Amino acid sequence: MEDILPLLKYFLPLLIPLGGWLAVRCIGKLARIVSPKTRSLFSAQDNNVRLTLPETGRYVVSVLIPPSKILIGVSHFSADFALTSRHSGEGIAYFPRNRLNLLTVRRTDMRGNQSLQIGTFQCEEPGEYEITCITPELIRPEYRIEITPYVSPLRLFILIPGLILGAAMTIGGIIASSILLT
Repeated sequence: MEDILPLLKYFLPLLIPLGGWLAVRCIGKLARIVSPKTRSLFSAQDNNVRLTLPETGRYVVSVLIPPSKILIGVSHFSADFALTSRHSGEGIAYFPRNRLNLLTVRRTDMRGNQSLQIGTFQCEEPGEYEITCITPELIRPEYRIEITPYVSPLRLFILIPGLILGAAMTIGGIIASSILLT
């Protein structure tokens, strides 16, 4: 034990910047999940809404429910959308989600709007797209539609413990260093 204490005096202070770096990285990635760069909002009653998708990947179609709505209903889960590429004119497959799907990332923005995922689609190339709600009567007029990049639940399961670990390393490094240095 006596041989380890001198080494701890030098290595425990390294936990402070290492833990701070990990916590800042996790906070930055979580902030991008909460407020993504690519976000399109429109009403379900709007026809041929133009979207600019800057990168390939999976995107989520969500219903944005205003705050203080107690009974939100479930009819919006059966809404259908048509997506077409403005460049090629090809249709893109839309995959509706089940309302009982447990592996979804639910978000609430700073205004209290709750975002419920109702479907996904795969963007093969960046560019301009058009989206139309084929069944707008299934979505209440006060609800809005939101298009955002897909966030894997596994990513959240990694970022949240990473944030906790980074904070614990920083605080633990400060406490342990101050104890060993006194």
